[in-house]
Amino acid sequence: MISAMLFVALGNTVTKMSTSTVSITITSPVDSPVEVASVTGPIPPYNPGGPVISIVLKNIGDTPIVSLNATLVLPGPTGSYPFTFDISTANPLLPGHSVSSTHTLIGAGFSSELDYTLMINGTLSDGARLSYTQQVAITAPG
Repeated sequence: MISAMLFVALGNTVTKMSTSTVSITITSPVDSPVEVASVTGPIPPYNPGGPVISIVLKNIGDTPIVSLNATLVLPGPTGSYPFTFDISTANPLLPGHSVSSTHTLIGAGFSSELDYTLMINGTLSDGARLSYTQQVAITAPG
């Protein structure tokens, strides 16, 4: 977050004229401090209700991340699957570190030959927001 203030000096008096706050939103994977390290599945033991998928995200920026979530979008009636990551202001994702989340995609299937949309949203410790989509392949564990 960037704050801007305008001060006007008249003689010995300084008057604050205006204050504005600018929030920066990152909308492209190129500009993002988050890298998709891996999207892996199905992870054993295999679940008859649907495949278990793991997503690993890495903070490649210089600022801690205090909130982060991702949504994997698959074709079909069930559509999107949210992944939440255990980070917060009390437990931030520090630069250079990774975090993972695992989710069972109930009633879904996927092909390792296709790319799928992953929507990533989060907040940096300085208040800047990140929100973008990226195409990802789901690879077999190993």
